[in-house]
Amino acid sequence: MMGGNELIFKKEKNKLDDELVREEWMNKPVEEMSEEEKIRLKEFEQRVSDSRDKQRKQWQVKLTNVRSEITEIKFKFDEQLDTLRKKRLFYEARIQE
Repeated sequence: MMGGNELIFKKEKNKLDDELVREEWMNKPVEEMSEEEKIRLKEFEQRVSDSRDKQRKQWQVKLTNVRSEITEIKFKFDEQLDTLRKKRLFYEARIQE
């Protein structure tokens, strides 16, 4: 990606993965869990869901910014191209006179 954003996204993802480590006891079947473990598992799953939603929203904002930047660059390019076209027509008209 442009400007090293891909590296930033990877760092953010790794940071989230480090914070939300699934403990070994969470891998056993729900039927074998105690009530306290079930509650802690639900809280953990909620935190994972929240962090994914937060990350998705951040990426959506960045995507919107990049798209607007692309639109701006395209507009500037079109303006420069139009200016050059006008200069070419001007000089061609002057040469043919």
